[in-house]
Amino acid sequence: MDRPFAIELLDGYCRSVEAKHGPVLFDEEHAPLNRIARHFHSLGQGHMQQEYALGCLIGNLGIEIAGAGEDAKAKLNQIVKRWASPLRARSFKAQQTEVAIGCAVLNRMLACTRPKSVRRMTTTA
Repeated sequence: MDRPFAIELLDGYCRSVEAKHGPVLFDEEHAPLNRIARHFHSLGQGHMQQEYALGCLIGNLGIEIAGAGEDAKAKLNQIVKRWASPLRARSFKAQQTEVAIGCAVLNRMLACTRPKSVRRMTTTA
């Protein structure tokens, strides 16, 4: 694969995805966990509209980019980091909040999987 072509292809794809899904991905009004859910819902809606005919160029090209040279690999890595960055909690307080939410969800899931006899014991105590 020609290096400039691979980089141009990645840049174009990144721009088109960000034009369509960027407002959700980069919306700092929502917590990172909420952004993840909204982002993948938005992506899923797009795939459904295309009747699942199109995949993710980043994922598909990532497999084939080994022969494209270091510039193309660096571009691919740059895009992945750019898209992952807004999904991380920015402050320690935000990280603590997300951990607390995650623990509460996990505890609820564990409680739901306990046998009814055990659930009754823990809820009446």
